[in-house]
Amino acid sequence: MGHFCEKYLPIIFDNDGSRGTNQFFETDYNEATSILKREAELEENSKLALEVLHTSFMNIDKYLSKYSIYQLANGLEYIFNPSFGNIGFLFENRGLNQKKQIETLDALGDLMLYIHEEKAEPVLGHLDQKPKNKQNNILNYSCYMFWETACIPHICDREGIDACLRVMAKCAQSHNVAVVEGALHGLGHAQSAYGYPIIQEYIQKANFGNSSLSSALRRYAEAAKTGSIL
Repeated sequence: MGHFCEKYLPIIFDNDGSRGTNQFFETDYNEATSILKREAELEENSKLALEVLHTSFMNIDKYLSKYSIYQLANGLEYIFNPSFGNIGFLFENRGLNQKKQIETLDALGDLMLYIHEEKAEPVLGHLDQKPKNKQNNILNYSCYMFWETACIPHICDREGIDACLRVMAKCAQSHNVAVVEGALHGLGHAQSAYGYPIIQEYIQKANFGNSSLSSALRRYAEAAKTGSIL
């Protein structure tokens, strides 16, 4: 499957966001035709797309470490935000290997921490705080808004929803308040949509730290418990 990753991962992750959140590159006609063909193959072949995501998400160091964190953040937006593509809808396809679907979703937690933990600036989106470095806008946006714009967990069955909740819970343990806020954002929307007791348990276990933003983060968590989240 490694050769499939080498063929298709650039379609997802070669864009660093400098041309906007899309995968159409300024290049010569023949290369553009090849890119569009591979993009169509990923979007039309859910089994292939699952294999590529499963292999790469489960082996971050081997397949994804060559991409910048900005490329990876932009790539997750491309995969899961239906405004930019339909690849993420493979997680509603009950005809695919469910074990691989769940393993891929669980591995998303490690990938999100890999992207956001160290480089996303410790600011809170719900307070409209901005990163000092404008280059980090995409990282902090993806921290705060991922679960707002992603097609998952809404398209998933119960096992898929639970996997997404585990991802949120894992990120809620981050030492970076921006990552914790993003997880609480997702858990708050999940509380509103599903109301599982486990959601409030995950919220209560969040890491609020000892920063100057801890009080604001705790208030955000209290709102998340009732689903009253922005």
